[in-house]
Amino acid sequence: MSTFFPQLRPGSAMQYPLRKAISYRTVVHAENETQTLRSPDDGSARVEWNLQLRGLSDTELASIQSFYRSLRGAHGEFTFLDPDGNLLSNSEDLDGSPWSRSPHLSVAPAATSPLVASTAWSTHSSAAGVGELWQSVALPAHYHWLFSIYARAQTPVSLTLFLRSAHGIQQHTVPLTAQWTRYWFGGMWWPSGEQFDVGLRIPSGMTVELGAAQLETQSSPAAYKRTTSSTGVYEGSRFLDDALRVTSLAPNCHQLNLRIGAPFVG
Repeated sequence: MSTFFPQLRPGSAMQYPLRKAISYRTVVHAENETQTLRSPDDGSARVEWNLQLRGLSDTELASIQSFYRSLRGAHGEFTFLDPDGNLLSNSEDLDGSPWSRSPHLSVAPAATSPLVASTAWSTHSSAAGVGELWQSVALPAHYHWLFSIYARAQTPVSLTLFLRSAHGIQQHTVPLTAQWTRYWFGGMWWPSGEQFDVGLRIPSGMTVELGAAQLETQSSPAAYKRTTSSTGVYEGSRFLDDALRVTSLAPNCHQLNLRIGAPFVG
């Protein structure tokens, strides 16, 4: 079971401004005084977040302090969910793994896409039954989640967005138009769990074009981030400070700066 950085108040994964930096290392070999050989140090890239947390409640602060102590500060590793990232894999390859679909749904490349340099797909649900397309993610089901996707249809049809766990299913149905539009649905419903499904349901006999799917721990959608096999889920993260320095401004009001680092896979 992975250890995840705790969420703040419901619907808030992090606070802004958020600073994020990616660093790379180059190996330099000096053969003589006039000739050097430079090469990238594969596997050494790092990503670092500088989090400025303000207005923390007593409960939020206690949660972070307890998490920090459980890891023995900078010694322990955990999984950090990038507040600026997309947590779905292969967000533009709806015909490939790890996306799954029901037998009644077919998927083919669409002629146009909602965003520049993005890929969209035309999905058709046969008359034999309702079509479903989903991705299973190994993330804490009890966090606040937001799923968004661009969609359109040439004929009147409704699209259902859903999040499904062992505790049940939550869903939201929207009417589509012929114009590319971003739709989203989210919330915080389940008490526990380390896996859930993120997906769509298309009525039988209907065709819907889809693109730019995104999952994030926010209350409203951020700018779309394309993903392949690498996502905004960073395992092997660590605190970069040997102590937490907290400033208490008033009862139930605290501030804290955190630095978190992780191996970067682009």
